[in-house]
Amino acid sequence: MCVTFLGAGIPQMGITIGMSLVEVYQRSAIATVDPTCIDGVSACQSSTLIYPVSKTDTSMIIAWMPSVTAVSYQVEYKEESSAIWLLLPIQLAALPTQLQINGLLTATTYTIRVNSICGVGNCYSAIITVKTN
Repeated sequence: MCVTFLGAGIPQMGITIGMSLVEVYQRSAIATVDPTCIDGVSACQSSTLIYPVSKTDTSMIIAWMPSVTAVSYQVEYKEESSAIWLLLPIQLAALPTQLQINGLLTATTYTIRVNSICGVGNCYSAIITVKTN
């Protein structure tokens, strides 16, 4: 039996054998988020799924399902205890919807979000937390 959420099956959500129950729950919860912006005025839609593809001691690759209204994306991350978001370069929508974050600290929890940038306005994805190895 395969469970699907908003057209994304278990493999599309990045759920793999050996993944912790917390990671599986986090990905399935994010997959069911309504793809609308927190700002009800914006016609921009957020990405409905953001998840770590892989991680090491000092880096991770983050992937997300594309927003139907985005023309580009910007990944933002921070140490969980920090108030300051760090920005990665804007990525055009024509490119794959994944990006590598380098220069991270070992065994540190990071908060990550994807900003969908649309023709008019922008919209953030759900926020995830990922701990480096």
